[in-house]
Amino acid sequence: MEQIRNSILIVDDELYIRQSFIDYFEDRDWMVFDAESGEAALELLKTQITDAAIVDIRMTGMDGETFIRNASKKYPDMIFV
Repeated sequence: MEQIRNSILIVDDELYIRQSFIDYFEDRDWMVFDAESGEAALELLKTQITDAAIVDIRMTGMDGETFIRNASKKYPDMIFV
């Protein structure tokens, strides 16, 4: 029987932080997606829903709080950290 993998979205404008989270979750067999901005993350979620998202609050452009408010309206089952 095929095991369903958990999926997570990492939203941070700093590449090295995104990569640290990506490495951590991939090592634990999660399916990982990433975006460098809130705007890019909302675009990604149009085609790829994830179980959870780790979101940087202080980003240029759309901040993390705004992203979470927008995304949680469209995807109420997602978990945000």
